[in-house]
Amino acid sequence: FREERRRASVLIERTALMKALMNSSDARLVTLVAGPGFGKTVVMQQYQESLRAGGTHVAWMTTSICDDRYERFLTALSRVMSEILGEAGSAELSGLARIAPAGEQEIAGTLRDMLNGANQPFVLFIDGFEVIKNPEIALFMRLFVSFLPRGTQVLLAPRRNPCLLLRSFRARGELIQIDQTGF
Repeated sequence: FREERRRASVLIERTALMKALMNSSDARLVTLVAGPGFGKTVVMQQYQESLRAGGTHVAWMTTSICDDRYERFLTALSRVMSEILGEAGSAELSGLARIAPAGEQEIAGTLRDMLNGANQPFVLFIDGFEVIKNPEIALFMRLFVSFLPRGTQVLLAPRRNPCLLLRSFRARGELIQIDQTGF
């Protein structure tokens, strides 16, 4: 009896979490922050399936410690974004790896043009983002999220809050944060 009640409460919590995610479409950035074993990846997979069923395009990236290098991160990101951005957009994204992160204005302009050229809204899922500590990648992701077209979002699932200067997204109402208390 206890096991059945415990399973029921988990399902209710997941249902509430899925509802919060489904109502997050105005946010450019969603973070699911919880320790290992809380089910972040499972929730992301369920949300991804729900979005696909509704016709939303999705891309999924799982990061590893090797992805904490700027060039490698952009190469991996361009690979998962190729279906959404097409070959030309993916090549452009990968090409940003050759621009020094100090070329922030050039990167921003390229990102703005490339993302506005996406033919449809999409959601980019990045699982395991806690391994990313490189400030160049944090700057890139902040710019990437800033230039997302309406109806498009990035969902990050780190074990702790990412260092992306979340205050600016929160101040503009473009951030939804769900921590382990929401699980």
